[in-house]
Amino acid sequence: MTTAWVAAFSGLALVVTLIAVLLLGLIRRDIDVMSRVETTLASFSVSDGPPKPTGLCEGDAAPALDARHEAALVVFLDTGCDPCQALAADIRRHRFTPAHHQPIAVMDHPEGFPDPPLPTGWTVVPDPDHRVATSWRVTGTPDAFAVDDLGTIRGRDFANTTKDLRRLLAPQQAPEPRPIPQEVNPRR
Repeated sequence: MTTAWVAAFSGLALVVTLIAVLLLGLIRRDIDVMSRVETTLASFSVSDGPPKPTGLCEGDAAPALDARHEAALVVFLDTGCDPCQALAADIRRHRFTPAHHQPIAVMDHPEGFPDPPLPTGWTVVPDPDHRVATSWRVTGTPDAFAVDDLGTIRGRDFANTTKDLRRLLAPQQAPEPRPIPQEVNPRR
């Protein structure tokens, strides 16, 4: 073998070694990235159904909006949110005003919700700086809370229709007791 061939094989061996080192480094980095992704994905449970709201939940004390101490339906709506616009239109279309809860719409618009207004009975709270939404720990809109007269949250949902709002306000019903089977005595 001549010196040229030895130099060529040495150069080839050096290039193959560098490529191997680079590939191993990339694979190691990808494995690290993949393990982080797997850890993140494992924290989400697929079997839990649709996403649940984070922050304030059932049983938590509701931040005060006013001092009336009455049951309330608090709905957070944003003017730039298409589902919020659809919910507001559904509320107007059905003239939805709950009978036993004071309906309150918290809006990001400085004057409240633009025309057309919500049905009579709704209180609109302007929240352009999102201070109210932050105190209620709202992470997305539309978000709705059912609050009892003691100021305790009784339910929370990402409501998209008046049907969702009605379901949120529906009283929690205990299951009907099952009848105790009576012994049948055919001889009597």
